[in-house]
Amino acid sequence: MRPLLLLTALLLVAGCLDAGPGRLEGVSIAAPEGVIEGDPAQFSASGLQPAGARYYWEFGDGSGVVGQAVTHIYTDEGIYSVQLTVVAPDGAAGSASVTVEILHRNEPPTANAGPGQEARVREQLRFDGSNSSDPEGGLDWTWNFGDGVVGEGARPFHNYSAPGNYSVTLTVTDSEGLNATATTWVEVQLRQFAVSFIELQRSYYHSDTTLEEATTTWRDQNSTHNLTAASFLLVWQDETYNYRIPIVGTDTGIPVPFQDDNFTLTVTAPQGESGSLTGETGQLLLEFSDVNSVPPLPETVEAESEAAALAWLLSQGYTRSTGWGPWEMGVTCNDAPPDGGIMEGYLTDDDPGNDWTLTVTYTFYEARVIEILV
Repeated sequence: MRPLLLLTALLLVAGCLDAGPGRLEGVSIAAPEGVIEGDPAQFSASGLQPAGARYYWEFGDGSGVVGQAVTHIYTDEGIYSVQLTVVAPDGAAGSASVTVEILHRNEPPTANAGPGQEARVREQLRFDGSNSSDPEGGLDWTWNFGDGVVGEGARPFHNYSAPGNYSVTLTVTDSEGLNATATTWVEVQLRQFAVSFIELQRSYYHSDTTLEEATTTWRDQNSTHNLTAASFLLVWQDETYNYRIPIVGTDTGIPVPFQDDNFTLTVTAPQGESGSLTGETGQLLLEFSDVNSVPPLPETVEAESEAAALAWLLSQGYTRSTGWGPWEMGVTCNDAPPDGGIMEGYLTDDDPGNDWTLTVTYTFYEARVIEILV
């Protein structure tokens, strides 16, 4: 017979409690605290415990059992009233009740670190742990990105400074400290850059006032890096005096034929090559071509950044960070006649040399790298 039916049958026996020896006073229950649903709850009779008595329990969830010390499992959280009835051999009975709270069982969370990713060095990645879950709600996300850096949050950003294969671990923790982990991966590759060279020019200017005949002035000019050609243009302007030999007794004179000044331009390259030109046309041009050739280019360069790609080109000899060196330039005024010697004794030589300008133009190349986006 089930305990509850047995208890009911006993209580219905005529005179069992009313006409028997009397009631049992001092019956009490020893009940547990902090029981979680699904865990066994231990109950036992305390206080008055007559020899040979029987103990009938009702647990408030529709179930009961007989025994002095019993165990019961509550399947749902809630507050339950537990009833104990003690019946002595002579029929005397006593009862006690207690309220117990059955707590919700905290379920562990589930972690989801998202799919694996491929990236370039320093490419900003977004990790996604938002598909992690917890039955009770309320999660904290902690990420270990595999490169010594940690992060927090459901969807953090991160980038990697070096190529490699990285294992990423996500740990989710609920409000009661239960946690779960999940892993994902990131394959980080170097960036790819397309390389090209562009040709540039840079000019420098030197000038001086009148230069006496048979006198040379020297100048140096450092060239640019990656130099391929150099040109040196000397320009001067002859005086435009309208010289005339006066005719005595008249206001006119005999015009004096104008004579061009004569200059020499000399240039010596840092590596010893030199050139020289002399003329009286008002300008002289010295050119040095094929000073250095543009090297054949690699199609692509793999590097962590644009600066790293340019540094690689430098380390492999495709470019130089310093100039070719100082070019030595000499400007000589050989002759600056005002009248070609006509009436030299009469007409003083007041044209000792003219102002000049020397333009130095360096042609050079520079590397350009453009990232290839994939």
